[in-house]
Amino acid sequence: MSFSVRLSQSLCHLITPGGLWVKRAAPFHRHTFHKNVSSITHVKDGGVRMVNVEDNGKLETKRVACASGRVVVNQAIIDLLRRSDSSCKDSSLSASSKGPVLTTAEIAGIMGAKKTSDLIPLCHNINLSQIEIKCRIDEGSNSILVSSVARSTSKTGVEMEALTGVSIAALTLYDMCKAVCKSAVIQEIQLDYKSGGKSGEYIRSNNCERYK
Repeated sequence: MSFSVRLSQSLCHLITPGGLWVKRAAPFHRHTFHKNVSSITHVKDGGVRMVNVEDNGKLETKRVACASGRVVVNQAIIDLLRRSDSSCKDSSLSASSKGPVLTTAEIAGIMGAKKTSDLIPLCHNINLSQIEIKCRIDEGSNSILVSSVARSTSKTGVEMEALTGVSIAALTLYDMCKAVCKSAVIQEIQLDYKSGGKSGEYIRSNNCERYK
């Protein structure tokens, strides 16, 4: 059964195909901002620009960002992954004959995060202190869950690095599984947590408290 979603200030409404409205508590979000931002930072005078972090008086601070996403697959993929062990000795893991799926996706996510400024045109090239990518199976939703943590001491944030890491890992999972499941869907790539800098702290859910 599919649902559409409408958001109000206090409630998230799920609408079933028959038009039934179901109310549930809205997702937890917390913002701690030191200033109000009312404009898109990469647009100026009708054109695009790369933000000058030197002129904006930004200081080098510890930056942390975490992101997540999921790849929804069929039961055949879940069965292949479940039967494999952590050392990938089970040849059935090779859904596309390309080797260990989860480990390969994690490495690809790390490599992708380090190339963020090459992929996203207005991102700054920053030195990452750490990028961690984790992929795990969620059998309840027939999904592979992807999460990332990016850290740096810099004048700008690492949100895009965290999001890029998840995106590239998810695309790698699709590439390795498509021989068995071309209908796989990449979903819900989102920022879950960020800290550092003038904009302060953002927390999408209480599950991200451990990144502080």
